[in-house]
Amino acid sequence: MTKKAKREITEAVPAESGKVSEKKKLTRKHKIIIAVAVIVLAAIIALSVALPLTLGRDGTPEPYFLPFDQKSDFAITAEWKKIRNADNYTVEYCFGERTENNIIKIVTSNNYFAVPRQKGVLSLRVRANSSDAVFSEWIAKDIAALKLPFPSVSIDNKANVTWTAVRYDYFGEKTEVAWYSVDIGIDGEFLSHELPYKSGDSAAFAAYIKSYVSAIWTSGMEWTDIVFSVRVKATADPYISSVPTEKEAYLMNAYEDGDYGYAELRITQEIYQGL
Repeated sequence: MTKKAKREITEAVPAESGKVSEKKKLTRKHKIIIAVAVIVLAAIIALSVALPLTLGRDGTPEPYFLPFDQKSDFAITAEWKKIRNADNYTVEYCFGERTENNIIKIVTSNNYFAVPRQKGVLSLRVRANSSDAVFSEWIAKDIAALKLPFPSVSIDNKANVTWTAVRYDYFGEKTEVAWYSVDIGIDGEFLSHELPYKSGDSAAFAAYIKSYVSAIWTSGMEWTDIVFSVRVKATADPYISSVPTEKEAYLMNAYEDGDYGYAELRITQEIYQGL
């Protein structure tokens, strides 16, 4: 038998029973196919998790307040993720105590709600209007009062007092304050009158000064100058008994009184006699 024939017979004989053939190594092409398959599978799993979140959550909303500028914002906005199968939401909110008479209830189809600004602690909760829905936990935010500017005050030799108009910001509209509080004093001691004056009014105090001086001084006595003082502040109190307008309600609820503007007049004998 030739060597060629022996080689052909040997190659044709199958491996002996019990012997394990060697495993083939993965080619670069196979590795790429497996890697792509793993990536696709991971993407499918991630999509199956994210899709329900995109379409809406089941259960109770979890509201949170968006960033709020205490110095300039006119409203406080709360937001929450959409709830699946909920066409709308009930929002309850209040400033101050959470009492039945104090809580305001609204219904909205949005997943956010803007509350007009007021001073004090704002509480808010949300419920999805779907079967077996319950309210979220209350969330709260302390809202600082906006402060009215102070007026510039002047007084002439006839004891007539005038002051500049004070305006407040009503949702971007500059609106003049309707009422001012006026205090008067003698020699640095103010009387707690807090007299209310309407916008545009001036105050005349000649009669008051004459009455005061005549009670302590008579002709022939040695004259001593006195200092008549006045201070004026814009007030958030509308001083009205009827139902306030929207602007008046916003002023009263969102603002606090401004600081005083001051003026004084030294009452000499000559000025007194000219009153």
